Amino acid sequence: YSANPEASTRSLATNFGYYFTVKGVAYVVLGPAALDPRGPVFTRLSSGHELFHAEHHVGDPRPLEDRELETWTAMFVNYFHDIHPFRQRWAPMVSYYEQANPVEQKIALDKLVAYYRAPPASVETKSDSAAVGAAFTDWVARRKKDAETSSSKLVRDLEAAIGSPAPAREAVRRGGTVEVSGPVRIATRPDGQRLLISVGDTDAYSVILSNAVMIDAGDWFQSPVTFPSGRVHFGETGAPFGRLTVTLENGRRLTFYMAGDDLSAADRKANDTWEARGFAHYPAPKHLDALEKMVFAQK
Repeated sequence: YSANPEASTRSLATNFGYYFTVKGVAYVVLGPAALDPRGPVFTRLSSGHELFHAEHHVGDPRPLEDRELETWTAMFVNYFHDIHPFRQRWAPMVSYYEQANPVEQKIALDKLVAYYRAPPASVETKSDSAAVGAAFTDWVARRKKDAETSSSKLVRDLEAAIGSPAPAREAVRRGGTVEVSGPVRIATRPDGQRLLISVGDTDAYSVILSNAVMIDAGDWFQSPVTFPSGRVHFGETGAPFGRLTVTLENGRRLTFYMAGDDLSAADRKANDTWEARGFAHYPAPKHLDALEKMVFAQK
């Protein structure tokens, strides 16, 4: 709306937001699309995007692509850890990277690599830094499989900088295997993103699973389940992929494997065999509730 009938106007009916200037002063308006039913974090992302423009780009002579890449990169490092469970494509950032000046590309790449190497924890998603790092590598892996982004320069540059992504590879214990016997306790974490497993008094594990897998596995472990005896085997089966096998006293075996593991097709389809997005091995607390507190508190 404008009181001046000759002034240009812009509808925000389908927009997330818009920033503009009047006599050198920046203004931000949010559109209806910023009110996302998935949660307020998406409204914060939309407002943060426009506010970044308003705070940094008034009078900036750089091309649109350079300014947008700078903005989308800032949004990624500020919000990825809070919204990664929604598996955003971050397509605008990938696209603007393709079109931006090489100097701006290098700046954006350095920020993304720094984020990958030291990911923050998230109170919003109750994700520790290991889970966020696993989500980052999963995002890169999905972009490689996406026909629209598989050949993008950003994906190629990220691979060159951090290596071909193997989900949570830094969390997989290297150079051997661990096998421990004793009472086994298993439960889902309240946010539905993990299985927590403790065995005896010596070892414990946190297994990151996708939402789809958790629906299946969660039916099995709605509340903590204790088995008087069992065995947990954890280790690599061919770098950089890992596998965790829980063998219970009744002979039932639960297997969690990383994408790319050398399990046979039949084993992958077997009951109680699930693909994991990441593992974490802890010096074991004595009880499962202590493991849960460790996972929540880890930064």
